Amino acid sequence: MVTKQFRIKIIFDEKKTTPMKKHIYIFIILSVSFLNFNAFAQQGFHSVKEISASSILRPHNTERIFYDTLIPGSQDSLGFGFCGDTLKIFKLNSPAQGYIGGNNSNGDKEIMQKFGVSGSGGVYTILALFGKKANLTNGSMIAKMYSVEPVTHAPDTMVAYTDPVSMTDIDTNSFSGLFTTFPFPGVIYTNDSFFAAIELPAVSGDTAAVYLTPHNCYSGKQLAYVLKSNGNFLPLGGVGTYGINADYWIWPVFIPDSSVGNSAISLRDLSLFRAYPNPASDFLNVKFSIRKPAQVKVDFVNELGQVVSNIDLGFQLSGVHTCNMNISHLPAGYYYYSISTQQERLFSKICIARK
Repeated sequence: MVTKQFRIKIIFDEKKTTPMKKHIYIFIILSVSFLNFNAFAQQGFHSVKEISASSILRPHNTERIFYDTLIPGSQDSLGFGFCGDTLKIFKLNSPAQGYIGGNNSNGDKEIMQKFGVSGSGGVYTILALFGKKANLTNGSMIAKMYSVEPVTHAPDTMVAYTDPVSMTDIDTNSFSGLFTTFPFPGVIYTNDSFFAAIELPAVSGDTAAVYLTPHNCYSGKQLAYVLKSNGNFLPLGGVGTYGINADYWIWPVFIPDSSVGNSAISLRDLSLFRAYPNPASDFLNVKFSIRKPAQVKVDFVNELGQVVSNIDLGFQLSGVHTCNMNISHLPAGYYYYSISTQQERLFSKICIARK
């Protein structure tokens, strides 16, 4: 927010100015000084948009919060202590007025999040939740998969990329719970950990921003990375990036291999196994594990990226769980479904078929 400064010059004439007028003048001067100070204080601040994760899980219960902040490190003073409940887009003052979560001005070419795999399975789609984008009618974006370097555990080799998605199709209407989907041309099979990445358009200037979790609400160190313009992969919270320990809201849609026992995808404390039956009709068994007790929710997302159903599983103890849920209210078709706690979220895919 930029506010123009203004000054008022008042000349007192001792002979013509009554005591009452003097007090009025002094009040005006003090008021203008206070406004001028606030204008100074606001210069260089940038808006940060926050939305509650529960608003995405429950699109009918939306909430918009706007306020100003200086730099990413200052956000802790804002008083939000709900780990995983608030999503953020940070906007920098310097050096490039860019969005953390994806911008070219700071030399960020790709952003990515790491996921673990036990057994094997296939990745069908990359989902992302965007909060801002540039008005680039001729731009496009793609998602990628990277292997994991075995020693440093950083991103290593690019193994697959999705079809391009036009910038006009990058949805930022997060308050309606709309995800942007990046489909692969075919199923990408993997039996090891990998990074799901978003590549920014090859144009100058800031382009797009994916939501992040709040600072220090994250799944673990060196799980979120940035690919810089010099070709270096750097952890989001490390030296040379932004010093924010957060997770990008980027998810692979992973279907565990049914022929390999206990195949699953994981993000630190949460693991998601294969749901059955698949295809399903009226009931679905969702299997997951958590290392710590947590509130657990299930969301169903259609192929357009719209959240169409929510099921609250309540408070679950640590361990492996299989929950049988009624899905008879969902029309036949393909759906992405997610298991989420306050801190992690994972996606898979099912088919609902009826005779």
